[in-house]
Amino acid sequence: MDLLRRERPRATRRAFAAIVASVSLALVMAGCSQPRVDPQEYDPYTVAQRADAAAAADQVLARAAEGTVLATQVTDVCSPGQKNWWVQDLSAWTCTRSSRWVVAAGSDDPGQAIADYRAHLTEAGCTVDEATFGMVERYWADYGVAGQNANGDPYTVDDLPSASASCDSEQLGIAFRTPGDVETSAPSPASQRVVEYSALDLDAVNRSGAPLVVVIGTSRSYHSVSWDGSISGKDEDAEESDLPPGWCACYSGSKCDCPGG
Repeated sequence: MDLLRRERPRATRRAFAAIVASVSLALVMAGCSQPRVDPQEYDPYTVAQRADAAAAADQVLARAAEGTVLATQVTDVCSPGQKNWWVQDLSAWTCTRSSRWVVAAGSDDPGQAIADYRAHLTEAGCTVDEATFGMVERYWADYGVAGQNANGDPYTVDDLPSASASCDSEQLGIAFRTPGDVETSAPSPASQRVVEYSALDLDAVNRSGAPLVVVIGTSRSYHSVSWDGSISGKDEDAEESDLPPGWCACYSGSKCDCPGG
Protein backbone atom coordinates (compact mmCIF):
# COMPACT_ATOMS: atom_id res chain seq x y z
CA MET A 1 0.00 0.00 0.00
CA ASP A 2 2.81 2.38 0.90
CA LEU A 3 4.48 1.52 -2.40
CA LEU A 4 1.37 2.57 -4.32
CA ARG A 5 1.29 5.85 -2.43
CA ARG A 6 4.91 6.54 -3.34
CA GLU A 7 4.60 5.54 -7.02
CA ARG A 8 1.55 7.66 -7.81
CA PRO A 9 3.22 11.04 -7.01
CA ARG A 10 6.29 9.97 -9.02
CA ALA A 11 4.13 9.19 -12.07
CA THR A 12 2.36 12.51 -11.68
CA ARG A 13 5.67 14.36 -11.46
CA ARG A 14 6.99 12.58 -14.56
CA ALA A 15 3.87 13.51 -16.56
CA PHE A 16 4.13 17.12 -15.41
CA ALA A 17 7.82 17.24 -16.34
CA ALA A 18 7.06 15.92 -19.82
CA ILE A 19 4.42 18.60 -20.36
CA VAL A 20 6.80 21.34 -19.20
CA ALA A 21 9.52 20.04 -21.54
CA SER A 22 7.13 20.04 -24.51
CA VAL A 23 5.97 23.57 -23.79
CA SER A 24 9.57 24.75 -23.38
CA LEU A 25 10.59 23.26 -26.72
CA ALA A 26 7.63 24.93 -28.43
CA LEU A 27 8.60 28.28 -26.90
CA VAL A 28 12.23 27.88 -28.00
CA MET A 29 11.09 27.11 -31.55
CA ALA A 30 8.60 29.97 -31.62
CA GLY A 31 11.13 32.42 -30.23
CA CYS A 32 13.45 31.98 -33.20
CA SER A 33 10.89 31.34 -35.95
CA GLN A 34 10.71 34.05 -38.57
CA PRO A 35 7.24 35.34 -39.47
CA ARG A 36 5.85 35.09 -42.98
CA VAL A 37 6.70 38.19 -44.95
CA ASP A 38 5.61 39.38 -48.35
CA PRO A 39 8.05 38.31 -51.02
CA GLN A 40 9.42 41.10 -53.15
CA GLU A 41 6.04 41.69 -54.75
CA TYR A 42 6.79 45.25 -55.82
CA ASP A 43 10.46 44.84 -56.62
CA PRO A 44 10.85 46.08 -60.26
CA TYR A 45 12.76 42.97 -61.29
CA THR A 46 10.10 40.70 -59.81
CA VAL A 47 7.27 42.67 -61.42
CA ALA A 48 8.99 42.31 -64.79
CA GLN A 49 9.51 38.55 -64.28
CA ARG A 50 5.88 38.09 -63.33
CA ALA A 51 4.70 40.00 -66.40
CA ASP A 52 7.00 37.95 -68.60
CA ALA A 53 5.67 34.68 -67.14
CA ALA A 54 2.08 35.82 -67.70
CA ALA A 55 2.73 36.87 -71.30
CA ALA A 56 4.60 33.65 -72.08
CA ALA A 57 1.77 31.52 -70.68
CA ASP A 58 -0.90 33.35 -72.68
CA GLN A 59 1.18 33.11 -75.84
CA VAL A 60 1.94 29.39 -75.61
CA LEU A 61 -1.61 28.44 -74.62
CA ALA A 62 -3.09 30.45 -77.48
CA ARG A 63 -0.64 28.71 -79.78
CA ALA A 64 -1.49 25.25 -78.45
CA ALA A 65 -5.26 25.70 -78.24
CA GLU A 66 -7.32 24.36 -81.11
CA GLY A 67 -11.03 25.04 -80.91
CA THR A 68 -13.26 27.07 -78.62
CA VAL A 69 -11.77 28.06 -75.27
CA LEU A 70 -14.42 27.24 -72.66
CA ALA A 71 -12.71 28.35 -69.44
CA THR A 72 -9.36 29.56 -68.12
CA GLN A 73 -7.61 29.49 -64.76
CA VAL A 74 -4.65 31.41 -63.34
CA THR A 75 -2.93 30.54 -60.07
CA ASP A 76 -0.06 32.82 -59.06
CA VAL A 77 1.29 32.08 -55.59
CA CYS A 78 4.43 32.56 -53.53
CA SER A 79 5.45 29.86 -51.07
CA PRO A 80 7.94 30.21 -48.19
CA GLY A 81 10.69 27.66 -47.78
CA GLN A 82 11.57 25.79 -44.62
CA LYS A 83 14.88 25.84 -42.81
CA ASN A 84 15.42 23.74 -39.73
CA TRP A 85 17.52 20.87 -38.48
CA TRP A 86 15.86 18.21 -40.67
CA VAL A 87 14.98 20.04 -43.89
CA GLN A 88 16.20 23.07 -45.80
CA ASP A 89 14.49 24.10 -49.01
CA LEU A 90 16.59 25.52 -51.80
CA SER A 91 14.90 28.93 -51.54
CA ALA A 92 13.41 31.04 -48.79
CA TRP A 93 10.63 32.10 -51.17
CA THR A 94 9.51 30.80 -54.56
CA CYS A 95 6.77 32.34 -56.71
CA THR A 96 5.09 30.28 -59.43
CA ARG A 97 2.46 31.16 -62.01
CA SER A 98 0.31 28.37 -63.47
CA SER A 99 -2.28 28.74 -66.22
CA ARG A 100 -4.84 26.26 -67.56
CA TRP A 101 -7.22 26.47 -70.49
CA VAL A 102 -10.11 24.12 -71.22
CA VAL A 103 -10.74 23.77 -74.95
CA ALA A 104 -13.56 21.96 -76.73
CA ALA A 105 -12.19 18.98 -78.68
CA GLY A 106 -12.84 18.90 -82.40
CA SER A 107 -14.06 15.29 -82.34
CA ASP A 108 -16.24 13.24 -80.02
CA ASP A 109 -14.04 10.20 -80.71
CA PRO A 110 -11.15 10.21 -78.20
CA GLY A 111 -8.80 8.39 -80.56
CA GLN A 112 -9.41 10.97 -83.27
CA ALA A 113 -9.19 13.86 -80.81
CA ILE A 114 -5.79 12.64 -79.62
CA ALA A 115 -4.51 12.25 -83.19
CA ASP A 116 -5.88 15.67 -84.18
CA TYR A 117 -4.18 17.37 -81.25
CA ARG A 118 -0.86 15.71 -81.96
CA ALA A 119 -1.08 16.98 -85.55
CA HIS A 120 -2.11 20.48 -84.43
CA LEU A 121 0.80 20.81 -81.98
CA THR A 122 3.25 19.66 -84.64
CA GLU A 123 1.85 22.17 -87.16
CA ALA A 124 2.12 24.89 -84.51
CA GLY A 125 5.87 24.21 -84.25
CA CYS A 126 5.69 22.50 -80.86
CA THR A 127 7.55 19.30 -80.02
CA VAL A 128 5.35 16.46 -78.85
CA ASP A 129 6.81 14.32 -76.08
CA GLU A 130 6.70 10.92 -77.74
CA ALA A 131 6.86 8.96 -74.49
CA THR A 132 3.79 10.57 -72.93
CA PHE A 133 1.76 11.04 -76.11
CA GLY A 134 2.59 7.50 -77.17
CA MET A 135 1.37 6.22 -73.83
CA VAL A 136 -1.94 8.08 -74.17
CA GLU A 137 -2.44 6.67 -77.68
CA ARG A 138 -1.50 3.15 -76.61
CA TYR A 139 -3.73 3.18 -73.52
CA TRP A 140 -6.73 4.30 -75.54
CA ALA A 141 -6.10 1.73 -78.26
CA ASP A 142 -5.60 -1.08 -75.73
CA TYR A 143 -8.21 -0.20 -73.12
CA GLY A 144 -10.38 2.70 -74.22
CA VAL A 145 -11.65 1.13 -77.41
CA ALA A 146 -12.51 -2.01 -75.51
CA GLY A 147 -13.99 0.07 -72.71
CA GLN A 148 -12.26 -1.91 -69.98
CA ASN A 149 -8.91 -2.70 -68.45
CA ALA A 150 -7.32 -6.11 -68.78
CA ASN A 151 -8.89 -7.00 -65.40
CA GLY A 152 -12.35 -6.06 -66.66
CA ASP A 153 -12.68 -2.73 -64.81
CA PRO A 154 -14.37 0.03 -66.87
CA TYR A 155 -12.03 2.35 -68.77
CA THR A 156 -13.00 5.77 -70.15
CA VAL A 157 -11.24 8.79 -71.57
CA ASP A 158 -11.11 10.24 -68.03
CA ASP A 159 -8.77 7.39 -67.05
CA LEU A 160 -6.15 8.38 -69.62
CA PRO A 161 -2.81 9.72 -68.35
CA SER A 162 -1.71 13.21 -69.34
CA ALA A 163 0.59 13.96 -72.25
CA SER A 164 3.16 16.73 -72.62
CA ALA A 165 4.77 18.88 -75.28
CA SER A 166 7.16 21.82 -75.49
CA CYS A 167 6.64 24.99 -77.47
CA ASP A 168 10.01 26.71 -77.64
CA SER A 169 11.06 26.93 -73.98
CA GLU A 170 7.58 26.52 -72.51
CA GLN A 171 6.37 23.13 -71.27
CA LEU A 172 2.75 22.07 -71.73
CA GLY A 173 0.62 19.49 -69.98
CA ILE A 174 -2.26 18.08 -72.05
CA ALA A 175 -5.18 15.99 -70.80
CA PHE A 176 -8.17 14.61 -72.69
CA ARG A 177 -11.32 14.54 -70.56
CA THR A 178 -15.09 14.68 -70.48
CA PRO A 179 -16.48 18.04 -69.22
CA GLY A 180 -17.77 16.49 -66.01
CA ASP A 181 -14.31 15.26 -65.03
CA VAL A 182 -12.66 18.70 -65.23
CA GLU A 183 -11.81 20.10 -61.80
CA THR A 184 -10.54 23.40 -60.53
CA SER A 185 -7.92 23.70 -57.80
CA ALA A 186 -7.55 26.49 -55.28
CA PRO A 187 -4.37 27.71 -53.56
CA SER A 188 -3.97 27.53 -49.81
CA PRO A 189 -3.83 31.03 -48.27
CA ALA A 190 -2.74 29.43 -44.99
CA SER A 191 0.57 28.27 -46.49
CA GLN A 192 0.95 30.47 -49.58
CA ARG A 193 0.72 34.12 -50.46
CA VAL A 194 -1.81 34.44 -53.28
CA VAL A 195 -0.76 37.04 -55.85
CA GLU A 196 -3.50 36.23 -58.37
CA TYR A 197 -6.13 33.52 -58.63
CA SER A 198 -9.10 32.89 -60.93
CA ALA A 199 -10.87 29.54 -60.87
CA LEU A 200 -12.10 27.57 -63.85
CA ASP A 201 -15.74 28.26 -64.68
CA LEU A 202 -16.91 24.66 -64.47
CA ASP A 203 -20.51 25.64 -65.23
CA ALA A 204 -19.41 27.11 -68.55
CA VAL A 205 -17.51 23.91 -69.34
CA ASN A 206 -20.54 21.74 -68.61
CA ARG A 207 -22.98 24.06 -70.42
CA SER A 208 -20.87 23.93 -73.56
CA GLY A 209 -22.28 20.58 -74.57
CA ALA A 210 -18.85 19.46 -75.79
CA PRO A 211 -18.56 15.67 -75.51
CA LEU A 212 -14.80 15.91 -75.02
CA VAL A 213 -12.45 18.67 -73.88
CA VAL A 214 -8.70 19.17 -73.87
CA VAL A 215 -7.15 20.66 -70.73
CA ILE A 216 -3.84 22.36 -71.50
CA GLY A 217 -1.65 24.02 -68.92
CA THR A 218 1.73 25.54 -68.32
CA SER A 219 3.63 26.65 -65.22
CA ARG A 220 6.70 28.77 -64.53
CA SER A 221 8.60 29.66 -61.36
CA TYR A 222 9.45 33.28 -62.04
CA HIS A 223 10.83 34.51 -58.72
CA SER A 224 13.07 33.01 -56.08
CA VAL A 225 14.65 34.50 -52.96
CA SER A 226 17.68 32.79 -51.43
CA TRP A 227 18.19 32.43 -47.71
CA ASP A 228 20.63 35.36 -47.69
CA GLY A 229 17.92 37.59 -49.17
CA SER A 230 19.26 37.83 -52.73
CA ILE A 231 16.83 37.56 -55.63
CA SER A 232 17.59 34.84 -58.16
CA GLY A 233 18.44 36.17 -61.61
CA LYS A 234 19.24 39.70 -60.51
CA ASP A 235 22.51 41.25 -61.58
CA GLU A 236 25.22 41.01 -58.95
CA ASP A 237 25.41 44.79 -58.79
CA ALA A 238 21.69 45.15 -58.16
CA GLU A 239 20.50 45.82 -54.63
CA GLU A 240 19.66 42.71 -52.65
CA SER A 241 16.33 42.24 -50.95
CA ASP A 242 16.02 43.84 -47.54
CA LEU A 243 13.19 41.49 -46.56
CA PRO A 244 13.83 38.52 -44.26
CA PRO A 245 13.33 34.99 -45.59
CA GLY A 246 10.32 32.74 -45.02
CA TRP A 247 10.55 30.18 -42.21
CA CYS A 248 13.51 29.56 -39.96
CA ALA A 249 13.35 27.55 -36.73
CA CYS A 250 16.08 26.96 -34.15
CA TYR A 251 16.12 24.22 -31.55
CA SER A 252 17.60 24.18 -28.09
CA GLY A 253 21.08 22.70 -28.07
CA SER A 254 21.60 23.12 -31.83
CA LYS A 255 23.46 25.75 -33.82
CA CYS A 256 21.10 28.56 -34.79
CA ASP A 257 21.71 30.31 -38.13
CA CYS A 258 18.40 32.16 -38.24
CA PRO A 259 18.61 35.88 -38.99
CA GLY A 260 19.12 37.61 -35.67
CA GLY A 261 20.50 34.48 -33.96
